[in-house]
Amino acid sequence: MIRAGFGSVLYTSDDPLAHPLLRHLAPEPLEERFDGAYLHAVTRRRRVAIKQLLLNSRLVTGVGNIYASEALLHARIRPRRAARTLNLADCTRLVAAIRRVLGAAIRAGGTTLRDYVGARRGARIFSPAAVRVRACGSRLPPLSHAHPADHAGQRSTYYCPSCQQ
Repeated sequence: MIRAGFGSVLYTSDDPLAHPLLRHLAPEPLEERFDGAYLHAVTRRRRVAIKQLLLNSRLVTGVGNIYASEALLHARIRPRRAARTLNLADCTRLVAAIRRVLGAAIRAGGTTLRDYVGARRGARIFSPAAVRVRACGSRLPPLSHAHPADHAGQRSTYYCPSCQQ
């Protein structure tokens, strides 16, 4: 079986999930076992911001910075909200949003902030200028003027104060 990881491809005839580089990876959002109950369970005692939790591959695999920002916008959840404050309904809504965003990205051939060949721009909040959120028209500060507190785990984080609570 071949399983691709970020920056690597591993071939093995053994169980790929037993490999030292893969055995600690969490479920992927498009897997059946990744659901609202799973996400709710992993958020329970975690004070970390929900966006940081989504970027932790030991808890959720396959959600990058852009997709996390986009899914949180769809789910109407502020990225810096403490993970443990999400209830089961929040987590179920967030899982649905993650799946929707990833599905749209797969159909579009990816999402990028640059003009890579074959990739399309589709993010509603994470645009190169990040001036307006398409969902509500709210203005966001330009990327270069974002407040340092709007970084989650050393990753730029943008959100809509109107759409996300």
